[in-house]
Amino acid sequence: MGGDLALMVALPEEARGILKAGCWSRAASSGSHEIYECRAGGGKAVLVVSGVGRARAEAATRTVLDERSPSAVLSLGFAGGLVAGQLAGDLVVAQGLILAEDIVSGGPKPRISEALGADQTLTDKATGVLGTLGLRYRTGACVTASQLVSRPEAKVRLGSDTDALAVEMESFWVALACHERNVPFLAVRAVVDTAERPLPDFLAASELDAGSGNRWRLGLPFIFRPWSLPALIRLGSAASKARNSLTAFTSGFLSAWSCPAGE
Repeated sequence: MGGDLALMVALPEEARGILKAGCWSRAASSGSHEIYECRAGGGKAVLVVSGVGRARAEAATRTVLDERSPSAVLSLGFAGGLVAGQLAGDLVVAQGLILAEDIVSGGPKPRISEALGADQTLTDKATGVLGTLGLRYRTGACVTASQLVSRPEAKVRLGSDTDALAVEMESFWVALACHERNVPFLAVRAVVDTAERPLPDFLAASELDAGSGNRWRLGLPFIFRPWSLPALIRLGSAASKARNSLTAFTSGFLSAWSCPAGE
């Protein structure tokens, strides 16, 4: 497998380590998303920062598919863990992408879609890379939700309902756009908040601003909720571990992508 490769992430924080580790340059961007380019073997890799949620992920993916015609697409980023035993920085190679809608804490079981399968060649390449790097990872399903799932009880229940290992907010929509075009797809997500660890409440209110670039507004919760500082420090440490794992995997995958089979 070769040719151009598209990497889709939602947040600048998810892309930061990848951009620092490679020879990326800013490319002309469309709409609200940012695009970076680097060489990958005989083709190019493009890294797209889409913003959070369905609308932004779908729009960015369709734009990349239309304008770049990549031979494969990877959805990368952070996720919440859904099963016991995970650590911050653990990676999930998503063999299937599930959509869970109408998630209400303490409410009825959410509506759950059929899984979209990942490309087996990409999955094999990803697990081969991870095997050489010695990073902790598991293969299984990943579930996409329309809202942040922050409470431990909600995460454990969602894991039980879906048999998924992690939850995030974009990969199903990226996968759906790729499946419609018959473009090979894979999602690899790094766990930040484990199933046992809650996320700070104020993140739910600010999550959709994460792709808007309004960093002042995003900083307000920390100013007006100083008691959240310990949780913020823990979250920052976990995010750093997740970013390091994601960066190491992506660098390794790009190197493997650049090498002909058998080398």
